[in-house]
Amino acid sequence: MTIGVYKLILSDGSFYIGRSCNIEKRFSTHLYDIKHGKSNKKLLAKANEGVLPIAYEVLEKCNTIEDSKLREIHWITEL
Repeated sequence: MTIGVYKLILSDGSFYIGRSCNIEKRFSTHLYDIKHGKSNKKLLAKANEGVLPIAYEVLEKCNTIEDSKLREIHWITEL
C-alpha cells in the first residue's frame, strides 16, 4: 500500500495525475470505474475514443494523504 502521487498512463501516451492512500488499488479502481462509466469526464471521454489506462507510475511516495494533496499540485504543474 503506497500513499502518494501517481501518473496513470493511457494507451495514446497521454496521462492523468492523481493521488491516493493506496496507489496500487487505485489503478484497479480506475479500470473498474471506466468500464462501468463511473470515472471522471476526461477519462471517460478518452475511453469512449478507445484510449484506456495501460499502466501507472508512482511519482512520489508521501507520509500522509495530506502531504499528497500538496505534492499532486506540484506534479500537475511540473508535468
